[in-house]
Formats: sequence, structure tokens, C-alpha cells
Amino acid sequence: MALKKKKSKKMTSTGTDVNITSLMDVLTVLLFFLIKSATVSSLELTPPKGMKLPTAEMKEEPKEAIKIALSKDMLVVDEKTMVKLDAGRFPASYLMEDGRTIKPLKEFLVQEYQKKKDFYKDVADENVDLLPPPTLLIQADHKLPFGTLKHLLHTAAISGFADYQFVVETPGE
Repeated sequence: MALKKKKSKKMTSTGTDVNITSLMDVLTVLLFFLIKSATVSSLELTPPKGMKLPTAEMKEEPKEAIKIALSKDMLVVDEKTMVKLDAGRFPASYLMEDGRTIKPLKEFLVQEYQKKKDFYKDVADENVDLLPPPTLLIQADHKLPFGTLKHLLHTAAISGFADYQFVVETPGE
């Protein structure tokens, strides 16, 4: 005949069991909050040689985006020289018939925008055009004529890049 062991309930010193499930829930929420609110930016931008950025106060950190540097000598996109400028102006041979659109930049931006659409078309609903526009980070020399910058902004806008940020130096740097 088998002997049945009698289970005895052990009590803690206070007389009740400790349930840590609620504590773990709270700690998990705190951990996610801390991870989400931590700001870590690995974005590093170096202006081309001879470029002096304008000085201003920055309200927000730059986002990861396509980097465009516009100096008096050249237009550089993602560290690749795209157009050589003539005394801070785009030569007419690089402009389209409207006189405001930069041909090589428009071709590059249209390709990049299409890459983004192709990447998201599998996960987005039927209309990929509802995705937010890609972002441009623009570094422009502070003595550059406004007309030159206007060509760049016009080209970006007609290529689907309506969201851009200007990179500036903060006072004291």
C-alpha cells in the first residue's frame, strides 16, 4: 500500500505568498518607455571642404535622409558629386527647359522615390502614395545665392520630396 504524503503549505514570514506578476508588468512598461525615450543619433554630417553653414538654433535633431550638400563649387548628393557649379550658379546645360529644374538631381531623386515606393508596396495598402514623403537633409553654403537654392528646392518638390531640413551650425560650435 502506497503512503500518501500530506502536502503542507509553507507560509512566508508575513503569512501570504508574494505575487510578482504585477511588478514585472510595471517594470516592462518602464523599460519600454526608457528605450523609446532614449535619444541616440548616429547621424554624422560633414560639410564639403570650404563650405560655411549658416548659424541658427536647432529645434530638433536631423532625421536619417538623403544628404544634399550645395557649395559655391558643386552639388553633392550622398557624398557623390553630381553637378559642378559656375560661381555659385547652375550652368544652363544642367537645367531642364523650364530653367528651374536640375536634370541630374531630378533623375536621382525620382529613382530614390521609386525605390521607396517599391520597398513599401508589399506592406502598404493599395495606395502607396499615401506614405509620408522621403526627407532631404540640405547643407547649403551661407553665401550661396538664393536663386541657386531655389533651383534645388524646386527640383526636390517636383520629384516628390516635399519634406526637407536645413543643416545649420549652432552658436558656439
